[in-house]
Amino acid sequence: MALMRKKLRNCVGEKSLSEAGRQVYQALQPSAQEVAQWCATSCALFQQILAKNLSGVGKTTSTN
Repeated sequence: MALMRKKLRNCVGEKSLSEAGRQVYQALQPSAQEVAQWCATSCALFQQILAKNLSGVGKTTSTN
């Protein structure tokens, strides 16, 4: 494995490897739009669940 890394470093160059790694890391990060969409979806689902659970609170069931 070390030999492969050495060959790769010699072929590509150390600076290029770190730049490629940075680009891969940035590509894996979610965009601001994706984060906002996830937050909105999560919040909406939470509000639906909360509303459903609270709709039963305070109601009394009659057995007559």
